[in-house]
Amino acid sequence: MRNILCLGGLILSCAPAVAAAQDKPGDEATGRDPNVIIVTAQRRAERLVDVPISVNSVSQEDLELKKINSILDLSKAVTSLRFEGHTPAFQPTLRGVGSQVQGAGVDSNVAVYIDGFYLSNNYGMGFDLPNVENVQILKGPQGTLFGRNATGGAILVTTAEPSFEATGRLKLKYTEFNDVTASGYISGALSSNVAAGLSVYFRKGDGYTRNIVTGADDDAGVKQFSIRPDILFTNHDNLKLRLIYEHNYNSTALGLAASYSDDYNIFGALGVPVGRKASETAENVLPFNQSKGDAIYALAEWNLNDDMTLKSNTGYRHDHLYFQTEGDFSPLDLLWVSAVTDNKTFSQEFVLSGESGRLDWVAGVNYYYNLGKEPDSGIVQGTVRTTLKSQTVKTNAIAAFADVTLEASDGLFLTAGGRYSTEKKVSDTILFGARQPTESERWNKFTPRAVVRYQIEPNTNVYASYSKGFRSGAFTGFPPEKVNPETLDAFEAGFKHASPVFDLNAAAFFYNYKDAQVSIIDLNGLGRTLNAGNQHNYGAEIELAIRPVPEWSINLAGAYLRAKYTDFQGAAAAVPVDVQLAPGFFVPGGWAQVSRDASGTYAPRSPKWTGNIASTYDIDVGAGTIQLAGNVSLTSHFFHFTNEGFREPGYAKVDLNVSYTTEDKHWRGELFVTNLTNHHSAAERIGGPFGTLALYTPPRVFGGSISYNF
Repeated sequence: MRNILCLGGLILSCAPAVAAAQDKPGDEATGRDPNVIIVTAQRRAERLVDVPISVNSVSQEDLELKKINSILDLSKAVTSLRFEGHTPAFQPTLRGVGSQVQGAGVDSNVAVYIDGFYLSNNYGMGFDLPNVENVQILKGPQGTLFGRNATGGAILVTTAEPSFEATGRLKLKYTEFNDVTASGYISGALSSNVAAGLSVYFRKGDGYTRNIVTGADDDAGVKQFSIRPDILFTNHDNLKLRLIYEHNYNSTALGLAASYSDDYNIFGALGVPVGRKASETAENVLPFNQSKGDAIYALAEWNLNDDMTLKSNTGYRHDHLYFQTEGDFSPLDLLWVSAVTDNKTFSQEFVLSGESGRLDWVAGVNYYYNLGKEPDSGIVQGTVRTTLKSQTVKTNAIAAFADVTLEASDGLFLTAGGRYSTEKKVSDTILFGARQPTESERWNKFTPRAVVRYQIEPNTNVYASYSKGFRSGAFTGFPPEKVNPETLDAFEAGFKHASPVFDLNAAAFFYNYKDAQVSIIDLNGLGRTLNAGNQHNYGAEIELAIRPVPEWSINLAGAYLRAKYTDFQGAAAAVPVDVQLAPGFFVPGGWAQVSRDASGTYAPRSPKWTGNIASTYDIDVGAGTIQLAGNVSLTSHFFHFTNEGFREPGYAKVDLNVSYTTEDKHWRGELFVTNLTNHHSAAERIGGPFGTLALYTPPRVFGGSISYNF
């Protein structure tokens, strides 16, 4: 799909320590139950302070406070994480590891899981799940425990299991631009051994872009709907089975607002109207995405005895996407582009875990099948449409993994693990109606992991780790070409401390990133992917959560990142072009692509500095509680494309929130503003022969909501 598009001191954190309480084993050791955080980053429930991995855990309460409406908003809360692209197919970048590569059979560098099911594409990422229990962001390669394509890290979304007690939540939200959201979740017992839950989400709103030619608002706006029935069977002893169905629909203008800059736009120079602000556009073809998806998951857990558990995770998902956008960035009827993507995925995983004395272990096997299709990618010139490419890619992957942790002596823990993966992809392509030879390739890889952790005291740990990540190859571009796998060797050292008054987490890392899969626009103006020779990323992160008094919390985080190519020959770079219309008369003529050596340049979407600060203060008013909350996210400048192309200036974004909760906790009302300073930043910038395409993030938005919990 991207190939077609190319044709045409530090502040704020949802630091992990602010996550909601969960009553799990180990709470007693902290002496402060409400602030204990349990994560599953190592495939078992552990206190965050004991996990030798950089992890951010964002609770359901934090999602609400920080106005994190979907996975795509997590960068508000997590340093070193960025999302770039267009709704609903955003691509995450974590610690400078990420890619804009999209298409049939192409996967993200940062693996996303919902209830243990791997999302092979990102079309399902833009939805609010009303019953999310927590979101965990694992930084660094997770090749051993989470496997496929987790060179940059993994995002684990966990939804709440159905409850045998009647519980629920109903919420109504309204914001500017006639944006209305209604969501709800109910759960309860159907019998002594069966519980069920149902979550529903609906959103409809106008866009915030104005067409300066027609004078009309962007009436495509956003329309979203999802429904998720969930049923739990259990014998209340050692066996439980959970069945989930999910349906979602998303129709939205690109990025909600699609604005085309007059930067090197030849039509703008000639007096043809073009968008010159983040809220303006002049295209005659409305750019939008429309996606729908259906999924079925089956999660089983069997406690074989007091020390051993067997889990099974089975899933099938079908996503379909239609996409269209302007190609000439003007009201002229010259060029627009469209594409269809269809994606079917099946996976089955078995995981056996246990403990014996000083030994904890986990082992598993995984099978993955994906059928990715781009059946109709084309361009329209005037009224004539030409289908450029139709591609189908089949992926079969099998993996086996194991991970063992030994308490070698009191407080000293040694971990060793590894995964062996074998994967085959077969690509069939039709170009301009002519079938191309079938291409296929098999890749095999072993990805090890080794960790040393020392527990200085029950709530303080230091650790050092090595891990390897692997992302399989692909067939992508126009025409499709084989792209080799990428690998990443990561070295990390960290410190974690938890106490009743403050939590402190710090980590330093170094990545040796080989054959990174990088998307470029080639010399013909077509999107393609190639392997960069080598890239080095290193940096440091620190997170601090302070609770000076019970009603006041302050959370700060900062990160430094240096991500540079050390060897990248033949990278494409966009350079501005002037067109001579008459002797001595030149006008901007868009962007042309040239081949350059990008060695020594910064990697895209990798700001050197990022930071967060968040604070909440509760005021007891007798009949309830008033809460004041503020959230600021900060980033330094970064580049959207290779060879340091399309620089995005640094910025800070501020969100404010005031809420009132009744004494019985049933009712909650709030007023909020997001992006208080009304800063206009681009989620993506791409240069083409007609000018620059810029997809902007939302402007300042005021809103309010009311919810009822039972």
